[in-house]
Amino acid sequence: MGRGMREMMRRCVIQILGLLLVMSPVMKSGGEESPSVILFMIDGLRPDYVDYLIRHSDQLPNIRKYFYQEGAVVKNSFTTLSLTLPSWSETLSGVGIDRSSFKGNEVVNRETKVITNYLDWRKDILSAELRKHGRAYRRMRSNGHPLLIDYFRSGPTDAEGFLENNEEESDGFSTFFPLNDRFPRYLIPGQGDGPKGGSVLRSLLHLDLFERNGLRLTGIKLFYENSFFNLFDRAGIDHVLKEMTNPETPKKRFLGVYLAGADHYFHLEHHKGLDTLFQIDFAIGQVVRAAQRGKYRGSLLALVSDHGSQGGKEFATNLTHPLRGEEFDMTGVNLCNYFTGRMNDANFLNYQMNVTGSFATEGRFAKFGGSQGDFFRNLNLQELAMHSSQCTNVKRSSYADYGTCAQLHQTHPDEVHAAVTSSQLVYLAKGGFDSKVWNRVNNWHDLTHYRVGYDSEGRPVVRDLLEDLERIRVRNLRIYPGYKDGDPSLDHRYEQLRAKIGHQPLDWVVARVARASYQAHASAKLPTNTSDEDVLVIHKDRGNQALLLVQNQRQGEPRYRLRLIKNFSQDSRGRISFDDQTGIDPFGYWGNPLTKTSGISDEEWFRRSHTFREWTARYVETQYPTATGAIARLMLARREGKRQDEAERPDLMLGPKYGFIFECGEDYSQAHHGMMQRESVHTTMMFSGPGIPPGRELESVQFNLDLIPTLLSKVYGHPGSPSSSWPLPAGAPTPRVLDGQPIRDLFNTREVEGRSP
Repeated sequence: MGRGMREMMRRCVIQILGLLLVMSPVMKSGGEESPSVILFMIDGLRPDYVDYLIRHSDQLPNIRKYFYQEGAVVKNSFTTLSLTLPSWSETLSGVGIDRSSFKGNEVVNRETKVITNYLDWRKDILSAELRKHGRAYRRMRSNGHPLLIDYFRSGPTDAEGFLENNEEESDGFSTFFPLNDRFPRYLIPGQGDGPKGGSVLRSLLHLDLFERNGLRLTGIKLFYENSFFNLFDRAGIDHVLKEMTNPETPKKRFLGVYLAGADHYFHLEHHKGLDTLFQIDFAIGQVVRAAQRGKYRGSLLALVSDHGSQGGKEFATNLTHPLRGEEFDMTGVNLCNYFTGRMNDANFLNYQMNVTGSFATEGRFAKFGGSQGDFFRNLNLQELAMHSSQCTNVKRSSYADYGTCAQLHQTHPDEVHAAVTSSQLVYLAKGGFDSKVWNRVNNWHDLTHYRVGYDSEGRPVVRDLLEDLERIRVRNLRIYPGYKDGDPSLDHRYEQLRAKIGHQPLDWVVARVARASYQAHASAKLPTNTSDEDVLVIHKDRGNQALLLVQNQRQGEPRYRLRLIKNFSQDSRGRISFDDQTGIDPFGYWGNPLTKTSGISDEEWFRRSHTFREWTARYVETQYPTATGAIARLMLARREGKRQDEAERPDLMLGPKYGFIFECGEDYSQAHHGMMQRESVHTTMMFSGPGIPPGRELESVQFNLDLIPTLLSKVYGHPGSPSSSWPLPAGAPTPRVLDGQPIRDLFNTREVEGRSP
């Protein structure tokens, strides 16, 4: 064989090997093929609801079989903020909201006074530009944070780091949800990967049910299985099942299945939420069985929720809840009405602000145009069409009967005096409602000496906003208990429950003090008292306050200390004063019998700083297990050069008591999350598949942040391997530093902790 022929054969071999390498499945370091990941993203699913049904009924057979019996259940998983977009941003990126900058479903820009609602999916559908890259996805990637799907996709990228051909779905796919990398084509008739597109239209007409079951069985299924199932959920399940069973499409490395129905229907009525949960279980069974029968056999399964909820059924075992054992609804406190002076309380009639806010409600439109809320009698189609991202109360005179943020009005940004978001954050002009200074946040002195309007003689009206917020009393509570044997009347039951909840909605409020003002205090020089960021004052009342101090580390997340104080004050020159104390704190931690002490006394604990995970582990069973770290993440930002860190800083954060939510939409609330109580921040997390120890229940504290490092460690290596060994996300210049960590007990095959039922 001549030299030229040998050289030609060598080149051919190299080309063939290169082609095989490109076409071959992704391999683990050990040489075996990496499993595909199927992720069920269940919006708003409370883990205690699931656990109760698993142990006391047979109504969730698929979750029981595929996760409780054949997989592992994380019993104490938590999110930072119990709202859809912030929590999913953490879950799917592995970085905290103090880095991703999603501090709510909507974001206020102090420079423009505009609220951008990233959950307004109609904009993503109707705008061709947004269909290319979803707004929330683009914001995450622009801030340098890839999402889970990016670790499974490949291809050339543009100058901004986005895939040039993001219509290609051969590597990964997610059904329609708030953080889509793009608008899913399968919702459009004739589009999509499967043999049939237009899944929304097909789901609306229930064509697949008719094709599979005929008229009679379809009617039965519609009544018993699909009566409370979200239209987009049905379309997503339909498309995923087609993809999994279609031999013509390539096996994907990642499938994301988002189901929103539990979140929507638990808000409306507890039993409707349960019906939806039963249907979700049925859908999960369909997907898992399709995977086991076909090309997705041996896939790694994960199920996670973004948050819990309040309102509905509280189990008698919930020792922190005043309405344990009861079924009840939430009472909304309209902050837009409050700041415009329209609260039914003489204390607030001098407030004269124009407020821009975003709805905390979901599932229905607000009451349009009348105090009685007769939707059809007062329907204004123009207002209905515009109801989405921003609303202001500038034209209050047009709605004398119902002063609410429910109506959208266009106005000049300089006419906006305050902004409120569904994460119960408040943004205010500096020093007074009409100062027009928005590029600086308010300090404690500003908020306790705030100009809210003018009296009849033109003199400024100055109020202590924090004191006024404490004095709010809600007259009518939305508590509707079921009748119980032995009660003399339902009215008697109502009064009993109202007495347990009370009429004061505010539990605590958070304001900020500039780091320079705190550092000027003599006690701040002690090493344990230092803070590397602005100091947050957590105020329950004058005699029960705390300073949240942030101590940054060279690597990893900051450490946090609660310095317990009382009588905090600040003068007009920024000088602060306060008294240290022990034995009491705004979150009820000190002396709490539910504390996991690990031999450390309260006095010793509060003298030191601790990580977010350490705070949560100690107070995991209390009313506010995550509050210390979560408040810091929500009010502050780890400085990574993002401009919005400065432009989107809030002035106040409000913590409502059980049974209440602060909002800016209507006094009738359907948003049962966004708070920091345990029921809201406790999430569902489960795993099943190759390498997952079956029947295991993990009691250790984990975060939604841990989902990405756990899945990637399972797919590409073991938990001890550095993240640099994972594939570089598409378009990411360097490996990312994640805040989450692999759940190591999932990699340990020895018997630990509990066994599932």
